[in-house]
Amino acid sequence: MTNLALVNLDDLKILVAENDIPNEERTMVKKQTTLRLPVDLYERIQQEAERKGHGIKSLIVFALWEYFDNAVS
Repeated sequence: MTNLALVNLDDLKILVAENDIPNEERTMVKKQTTLRLPVDLYERIQQEAERKGHGIKSLIVFALWEYFDNAVS
């Protein structure tokens, strides 16, 4: 997969369409962080999350899981 920083929204749409949000077992223990996003990016993520019926946080977590699950060492 492409570096997450270079993934465009269309690629993320394909990932979400082909997969579901990670199962609860992977996300039971959580650590909170603050992420500041450019307004344009936030709005695009928000639109895609609404379109797919997911929350913004879930979509971001999913994208991060996908990146690290598919990262080439």
